[in-house]
This record gives sequence, C-alpha cells and structure tokens, in this order.
Amino acid sequence: MDMSSPEPIFIARYAAGGLSTEDLVEYADRKLMEGAYSDYLVAILDETAKNWDAISPLFELAVRDLGYAMPSFEKAILQLVRHHLELIAAGEVDPLFELSVLWRDIKRFDLHKDVKHYVGDSIGVETLYGLYFAVDDLDDSKRDAGMQKIKSEIVAESERWLENH
Repeated sequence: MDMSSPEPIFIARYAAGGLSTEDLVEYADRKLMEGAYSDYLVAILDETAKNWDAISPLFELAVRDLGYAMPSFEKAILQLVRHHLELIAAGEVDPLFELSVLWRDIKRFDLHKDVKHYVGDSIGVETLYGLYFAVDDLDDSKRDAGMQKIKSEIVAESERWLENH
C-alpha cells in the first residue's frame, strides 16, 4: 500500500475496505517514527496477535486519537473517487493507470448496485468506467492514437465529474 498517501486518503482506504492488517501495523510504526503519539499506535505494535480483529479496533481508536474522523463506507468511496480524479484532472498521473488504482481502491464498492443505466452510474463514474475498458476494443493498427484519445477523454471526464460532484 502507498504509505505516502495523505492521511485522510489512507483512512478512506481503510474505511473502504482496501487495507490489510500489515498496512495498519506499518502505519502505526511510521506514525510513531514521525513523532506522532497515541497509546493506540503503541498498542498496535505491541499486540502479539497481529490479526484484523485485534488491530482494526486499535487503528480506529488511534485515528480518532490523532484527530481524524473515520468516514462511512459511502463517504470514503466518494473521497477516494475525488482524490484520484483530482490527480487525473491536474495532469499529475497517467489517466489509465490512475483509474486502475481507483478501481482497486473502491473494489469493495458494488459498481453494479443501484445502476439506472450503466455500471457505476450510482456514483457518476459510468463514463470513466466505459473509457477504461474501451482500451480493450482498440484496433492494434491505431492503438497509440486510440490510447491518447481515451486518455484525453478520461481527463476531460474527470474534470466534469469534479465540477458536478
């Protein structure tokens, strides 16, 4: 897991079900090494049973102890979508790669649930979802031009999503 991600994004990944016990232990270790202190961070490292049931509640207490709110699952999903689309819209990342990271971050969210017309329309990512998988349909002879067009459309759609959500 990307341990350099901003604190709220790391916490959103947790709330979205995208972190492992090892990620939480690494987080506790990193925070303590950075000089942050919480009895719960120490408890995470001291815990002999490094399993989800033991570490997860301690992580949630540590997060609150450090002054962060724990988002609901739904808020975490939207926070992660916004985060990734901001990176894409800013031109800081490869759009296709960043969408793959987004899909991984929200993998526990059912993009098919509450669909009205297209996969992902319940959170407004249906066009991005379609663009991401449109790469599979590119003709080999026009692949480079097609990839560039798709990436440009992903950037434009990310900007639209940010304006509307």
